[in-house]
Amino acid sequence: MVPWSNRAKAAWKAPSLLFVALAVGVPACRQKPRTPSEDVKALLVRLGKEQRTTSAGRVRARCDGADADPCACVESAVREALDDAATEVARALILHDGKACAAPLSGEEAETDARAGAKGADAKAKAVLAVRPGDPYATYALAHLAWMSGDRIGAAKWADAAVSAGRESPAHLVVGLLALDRGELEAARGAFLRVLDREPADVAALYDAALCDHRLNHYRAAREGYLSVLRKNPRHLDARYNLVVLTLNAGFREEASHHLAELERISPGDPRIARLDAMMAAATPSASAAPVPSPSGAAAAAPAASAAAVPSPSGAAAGAPAAPVPSALSRLRGP
Repeated sequence: MVPWSNRAKAAWKAPSLLFVALAVGVPACRQKPRTPSEDVKALLVRLGKEQRTTSAGRVRARCDGADADPCACVESAVREALDDAATEVARALILHDGKACAAPLSGEEAETDARAGAKGADAKAKAVLAVRPGDPYATYALAHLAWMSGDRIGAAKWADAAVSAGRESPAHLVVGLLALDRGELEAARGAFLRVLDREPADVAALYDAALCDHRLNHYRAAREGYLSVLRKNPRHLDARYNLVVLTLNAGFREEASHHLAELERISPGDPRIARLDAMMAAATPSASAAPVPSPSGAAAAAPAASAAAVPSPSGAAAGAPAAPVPSALSRLRGP
């Protein structure tokens, strides 16, 4: 055994590991890269499946890397989850990762509760605004609650306020749906395009923008819009139905037959199929139907003058479907 005194002398004479590391330009220790939490990873997987690459890129920019700020990461993830109506994902992020921020994500939590229809969501949002009057998430929470309760005046007031406060996609979506209700197609289309500026893969905005183009008789834009929806979600029945109507009215019977066959394959029990079969049999522009309205619950505008109203399965006019059609309205609430 080497005496302590001799070991100390040997250590003194030997170059230290720190000196060697510095001499060769290698850091003495490496900082372990920070990896996103499981909830953030789950969100990124969801965004990837939905092809929301722009949203995923914003999350990665804040969450990847050794020097990533944990609070900035969770803020970005929660906000993108809310934009995607991923309510439960947003709630999990706030619960598990929100502690990384010195101040609670109270505005985001208020919006999460509003989307989930939680009891007391209205009071929670107002409490946030009492402390932070310009909070965009609490402001949108009130717009959302008003919209879902059928209060169009309140929805318009709070949606405009949310846009002014900087709450982008969902507030513009409500503004667009309200304009669609009023038959203001150009204004509605502009609002939906604002949503797409932030996330080009937003299916609800893609569908509603295409619907506006359809009603405005912009054939090419409407067709491409519906096809874009189907590229993101091949099982989007309303986009498929509207493509049958659009292409048949334009005289493209072969393409209309293709879309009708796809609708029958995906949803053989869809009550609209019999109606479309009758249209195909007639194969004249006058025997047509209106496109499916945005599911705001009301006909957004009258169909094109060249398209005669055909009774729906319930006997109502084509602009008022037999049953509410799920799309942007249900998406606002989130899963």
